[in-house]
Amino acid sequence: MIISFALILIGGYFSHITSILYVMVVLKRLYFVLDNNFLSKIPDGIENLIKLERISITKNRISEINAESFKNLKNLKHLGLDSNRISKIEKAAFVNNTQLEELRLYDNDLTSFNTDILPDNIKLRTLDLQMNNINKVDSFLRKLVGDAKIFPQKSVTALSLNVDKNQKLKWS
Repeated sequence: MIISFALILIGGYFSHITSILYVMVVLKRLYFVLDNNFLSKIPDGIENLIKLERISITKNRISEINAESFKNLKNLKHLGLDSNRISKIEKAAFVNNTQLEELRLYDNDLTSFNTDILPDNIKLRTLDLQMNNINKVDSFLRKLVGDAKIFPQKSVTALSLNVDKNQKLKWS
């Protein structure tokens, strides 16, 4: 028998949830939703929920993702961090998340995105970086996700729209 559990804390006034996390460690399949709260960082202890498959921590006040936040979550498939204030993601932040299929960083304050935060053998299907302040996109990232999940950005002052040799519009 598989015991599934979904913890959904939406629209509350939570700023700390650490004690709840320790109860969840023994469950077989976990879904975690902490949308519309006042979290300023990834909750301590979330890295110990090794069975966690889906996390949504959107519309909070998170400004940084450190390398420890998701390090033990090898089963993580979907991670939503939309509409926070994320401006920094430490190197190798998601390097152990080899099962990750969806990473949503829409509407944050990122100025760059380096692919060295991802595992080499990533199975990513969706990487949404729209509505940040990214002004330079490397060719590997463009190949991985395409322009549709990178643009538009909040500020496009350093980007230009050009016509390529096939008469198609391209961002550069």
